[in-house]
Parts: sequence; C-alpha cells; structure tokens
Amino acid sequence: MNFLDPICDRTASLAAVASDRLNPILVKETRQATQGKIFATIFLLFVGFSWLVLVLGIVTMWEYLETAPTAEIFFGWNFGMLSFAILVVVPFGCYRSLLAERELHTYDLLRITALTPRQIVRGKLATSLLQVVVYYSAIAPFIAFTSFLQGFDVVWISWVLVMSFLWSMVLYVGALSAGVATRSSQWQSSNMVGLIIMLLILWGMALSIALEGRRAVEFDDPDFWWVNLVVLLIAASYVVLAGQLIVARLTFASGNRSSGIRIVLSVQFWLALLVTGLLAVLDQRVVFDRDFQTAMTLWLLLHWIAAGLVLVTESDFLSRRIRRRLPANRFRRLLIAPFLPGGATGTVLVFGHLAVIGVAVLIQGFVVANTRGFRHEFLPMCVILLNGLIWIGIASALGRWCRKLSYRFTPAAVRVLTIILFAFVAIVSLVPGLVSTELGRQMVWLGALSPFVMIEAV
Repeated sequence: MNFLDPICDRTASLAAVASDRLNPILVKETRQATQGKIFATIFLLFVGFSWLVLVLGIVTMWEYLETAPTAEIFFGWNFGMLSFAILVVVPFGCYRSLLAERELHTYDLLRITALTPRQIVRGKLATSLLQVVVYYSAIAPFIAFTSFLQGFDVVWISWVLVMSFLWSMVLYVGALSAGVATRSSQWQSSNMVGLIIMLLILWGMALSIALEGRRAVEFDDPDFWWVNLVVLLIAASYVVLAGQLIVARLTFASGNRSSGIRIVLSVQFWLALLVTGLLAVLDQRVVFDRDFQTAMTLWLLLHWIAAGLVLVTESDFLSRRIRRRLPANRFRRLLIAPFLPGGATGTVLVFGHLAVIGVAVLIQGFVVANTRGFRHEFLPMCVILLNGLIWIGIASALGRWCRKLSYRFTPAAVRVLTIILFAFVAIVSLVPGLVSTELGRQMVWLGALSPFVMIEAV
C-alpha cells in the first residue's frame, strides 16, 4: 500500500465535504461557465493577447530591456487587459446572469427552493469573484516577468492590483443592483446601455490612474493610508447596503424587506462617527480640517435625506409573517420599532438620526462663531438640515394621504410625486430672482422650502 493513498483519500473526503458546503449558485454558475463557450473564448483571448504583448514587446524593445524603464510599458498593457476583463466583462456578465434567470423563468424555481435571497446574491457575487481570481492567476506569470525589468515599482503595482480587485467588487454589486432594478423590458434595455457606458468610463478612469497616478501618490505620507482606510470603509458599507437592497428586491412581498436596510443605514452612520472620533483621538490633522468636517456633515445629511425619502414612504401594513416574528415583550418591541417596516417607524428612525446630525451642526456652529465659517459653513448646513426635515415630513404625509385616496398609490409613486413637488417649488422660488434682484429679495419667503434660495439668502 502506497503511503500517499491515505493522504489522497483524506484529501478527497475533505474536498467532498467542502463542495457540499459551497453555495449551490456558485457551483451551478461555475459549472455552466466551464462547460460554456463564452468564458472559454474570453479567457483564451485574454491569455493570447497577453502572450502576444509579451512577445511583441520583447522583439521591439530588445535593445532597451536592460537599460530603459520598460516595466511600465509592459505593466500598462497587461493591466489594460486585466482591468478590461475584471471591470467590464465580468460585471456585465454578473448583470446578465441575474437578468437571464428572469428571462428564462428559472428564477421562480430558485425562489421556491430552500435558498434564501441572500444566498442567491452571495452565490452570484462569489461566481464573479471566482472569475476575477482566474483572471488574476492568468496574468500573474506576465506580471512576474515584468518584475525582472527596469522600472518595476513593487509597492505601486501591488496597490493598483489590490485596489482594482476591491473596486471590481463594488462594480459587481452595482451590476446586480441594475439587474434587479426593474422588470420592464424597455427599462432593462436602457439599464444595459447605461451600464455598458458607465463600465467603459470607469475602466478608462482606472486605467488612467494606474498609468499616470504614480506621480501624485506619496506612500510615505501617513495621511495617504488613512484616506485609503476611510475610502475602503465607506465603499464596503455601501457594498453591504447595495447587497441588502438587492436582497430586499428578491424577497417575497410578504417578507421583511426593510429591517435589514435600516440596520445597515444605522450602522453606516454610527461607524462614520466612530471612525471620525478614532481619528480625532489619534490626533490626525485631517479630522480637524474645516473642509473635511463640512464634507462629512454634508455627506451624512444627504445620505439620510435620500434614505428618508425611501423609508418614510413605505406602507405601514405588516404581513402575518412579519407580525408572527415580533417579540412578545413590549419593551423589546419598542426598541426594535424604528427598524420595522412602515412609513411611521421610518419617520422616527430618520428624524432621530437627523437630530443627532443637528446636534453636531450646533456644536460646529459654536466652534466657528464670529468667524467666516459661521456664514459660509454653519448657516448653509442649518438650511439643508431644516429643509431635509421639512421635505421628509412632507413625503411622509403624502404617503399617508395618497394611500387613503387609493391603494394604487405605491411607495415608488409617492417618491416620484415628492421629487416632482420639490422640483416645482425650487423652480417657482427662482422666478422672482430671475425677474429682478429687488423682487427676489422682497419675495424671499417664497423660497422657504427651497434650499437653493435659502442658502443664497442667508
């Protein structure tokens, strides 16, 4: 008996157990990709072009390989093909995979299985990430060859490859979000065209940063790494939020679509405050910069105003499935009430977080009192905060009134109606100022519900 037989048997058994625990969507999509012709053709073209670039580059630059910084040229071509594959091809395939499930009417079969919407989304994302790993593995030998050439910057290239991988994850979630955004074939066609254009633009931006951004980056500066950390945390939080939105779109109408989104929104907010406080404790100068504080406050305000438009217009009806899972204890039910579906609970949640932002704005007002920042930073923030509170209240009231008039008023219709009303008020409030400056000053009250007019007035 060979001594390798027990090791092989043990490895096979572990592989069998691991394969049983893998996401079924990942297994299905991977099997279809390996047996299909599309992935094989794209992969062979990818490897073939990489090999062709290597051969032609060596032939044309043979005399300069040991003296000139040719590594930048080789890496530019290799990264161009890699980034096109992971930032354009794979996201579009991710978009089409979920759309094809609906077109072929196979998604309904998935929904009646034991798989949850979260498992379906994770399986789709895992399939895309597996394809990215395959492309990275294919390009690795060519980048390894480039490392032997002159001008190879290990830190810069490693940073570019890692950030490209993380950025690709953001695009995959965005592509899935576009795939579940609508069921109408006309809107799906528009989404597909818009997605392709957006992916090509983002690919061009990533390629330009990889080729020309080295001169603007200082790896020795600690602020560079802190900014990277903050950007990664923000991107990760929005990836989780987008994933939760996709899960909500795939959940049955009787299920709880809203609580997960509200929890993620709240965690985002308090995580932002926690990171800001941590940076302040570590005495990072970027936190004490007024521009950073203004941008942070503005981002949190717009974040919760946009989220509030969605949350406060939800229907207050709770299905039996949701009510059956409510805690029996009244105190616990009171604590989780803001996270339950419904426009009323959504209004409480949004107003509570906007109140916290209001306290932060008030503290900032005391700090910048008697300075230029009081007029140029504090007062505009107060205007945006107050207008946000007013318009969220209007959206909540519109949702209740419209549902009393007719059950045909969906939450989406109420949101569109609120946006149209806001645009109408903003346009009307600008008319007196366009007629004459004096008339605009006399009728400034007409723009009380328009942040654009009020910011100019204060």
